[in-house]
Amino acid sequence: MNWTNFIRALGHDEPTSMLDPATYSDEEIEEDLIEINFKQQQARNMVTRKGNQYDAKLDEAAEAPEWMEEELLLEADRIEQEKKDHQDEWQQFADQKRLVKSIQSFRRRINASEQELNIHQLQAKASNEEIRSELQESLKDHMRSQKQVDELLQLFTNSRDLDRSNSSGRSRDITKHKKRMNARQNGSSGSSNGDYDRSSPVSSDD
Repeated sequence: MNWTNFIRALGHDEPTSMLDPATYSDEEIEEDLIEINFKQQQARNMVTRKGNQYDAKLDEAAEAPEWMEEELLLEADRIEQEKKDHQDEWQQFADQKRLVKSIQSFRRRINASEQELNIHQLQAKASNEEIRSELQESLKDHMRSQKQVDELLQLFTNSRDLDRSNSSGRSRDITKHKKRMNARQNGSSGSSNGDYDRSSPVSSDD
């Protein structure tokens, strides 16, 4: 997750400006949460749609002539990758929502006088142990891993760019799709399970 890009997409050049109500109002937080929820639901719907398309393509391949099987399984592989891309997109929105909720939690933790600080005062106080501790606890309440907490705490207190690139090449292998196709034809399962999860990547919190 590229936290820096997300923070900038919200209109903040510096991460610490998200902590200050003067530069990131409670109303803006609520609006951002509504927008993220909408995008997350769209990604979830696409995960379900691609899962259905994948199963349909396996069924089509099972009933097709042998000379068409490989082509159809390659199409199934493409659909599966699209589904995984939407799963990754869903997870990104989930992480974005967790960060915004962490900011809300931080606001509740700091006292009224600190909420009146302007951005320059807040930046000057960001290294204060009390502020750091409140931010850390807020992040722990919402983020899904200690690694995310550490990354964000460093980003907010040191303004360090945590840009990450997760791109990697993938070779196409249709063997697993053929196994799932055969499993569906043999009736060993109601759907193409295995390492392919048709369900939306949802949790009780998101």
